[in-house]
Amino acid sequence: MRTLVRSLAITAAAIVVFLVSIPTAVAGGGYPHDAAQPCGKSAWCVNGNWLSARGYGYKNCTDWAAWRLQQMGASGASTRGLGNGGQWASRAGANRVSTTPAVGRAAVQPSSGWGHVAIVEAVHSDGRITVSEYNYSPPYGGRYGTRTGRPSALGFSKFVDFGISRSGYQMAFQANTGNLVTFGSAGNANTGQGMLAGTSPGIARAASGYQMAFQANTGNLITFGSAGNANTGQGMLAGTSPGIAASGNGFKIAFQANNGRLYTYSNLEGARATDQGMKAGTSPAIGP
Repeated sequence: MRTLVRSLAITAAAIVVFLVSIPTAVAGGGYPHDAAQPCGKSAWCVNGNWLSARGYGYKNCTDWAAWRLQQMGASGASTRGLGNGGQWASRAGANRVSTTPAVGRAAVQPSSGWGHVAIVEAVHSDGRITVSEYNYSPPYGGRYGTRTGRPSALGFSKFVDFGISRSGYQMAFQANTGNLVTFGSAGNANTGQGMLAGTSPGIARAASGYQMAFQANTGNLITFGSAGNANTGQGMLAGTSPGIAASGNGFKIAFQANNGRLYTYSNLEGARATDQGMKAGTSPAIGP
């Protein structure tokens, strides 16, 4: 275990990929209204107006987030009407919100009051993230900044997906320790999940990241990833591996059950049996 973790950490340091560079070289992070002038408490005006065309107050965390997301490829419509920073997760819709950070997502400190929102610029292999933001430090100072740390230490617990295309790849495999490991541009992690010897995991892109499916060392089908972790309680035929594909707002898994038949499992429908018998020792494939 010690050797594996060390080798992953070294590799991760060499291949961490950023979708876009963090905008620190330009004053105000490139935000076009950094020169807006104070015109009240936590208010800055341009030509006498405090409200930007994006629907938020100039130099507030929300206006920065909307502008930055649009620079990264989000539509203007998707970033409007989300309220104060702390309300972005509750107003965005449950299918767009997860607890998994990724480049191009809005990081939210939920609150019924002001709260805070920032943009994830990088996800590091050690679990830390880097965010860009406005109006955080000094408090209500209307200034641009970046911070790096673990999401909880930075105050963020929700992440909103705006459909920004994520370049890169993600792999899943059974390590020589028997654990499920994921490795790629979305980050590297030893999940600590034990797999049955001789089997392989499946992985698919989900709406909020990646989702994996595998046969655990208990013989049960397990799903693990940004859409949630679950022991499905479904027994698999020993030595077989599941397939997984994105499906609507979730995912669908195909696997050979321990009765020799083809089954499916999805996060929306649960497990379903088919009347299809499978050859012993074989594994199904599934596509979107």
